[in-house]
Amino acid sequence: MIGYLGGRKNLDVIANAPSVWLRDLAFATAPLYVPDLSLVDGYLTWGTSDHASFESYGYPAIFFFEDSHTPPLHSHLDGPDREFAQ
Repeated sequence: MIGYLGGRKNLDVIANAPSVWLRDLAFATAPLYVPDLSLVDGYLTWGTSDHASFESYGYPAIFFFEDSHTPPLHSHLDGPDREFAQ
């Protein structure tokens, strides 16, 4: 899901209050490794995501979300044994 290059606009970085420092670290270091990737301070419109379970056990966590993702995502074509040609 993360890393699909088709139609990429930016990468949202989402953090809950206990992990804001980790979000800030992502913003500080991303330009060193992926200078062409635009990061934005994102937010969840509803619910939680995978990072919430880490925080429930006391581990800082952030959530990355792309504006575009591979078209077969969460379909019958989605899986590690499948290839998707852009």
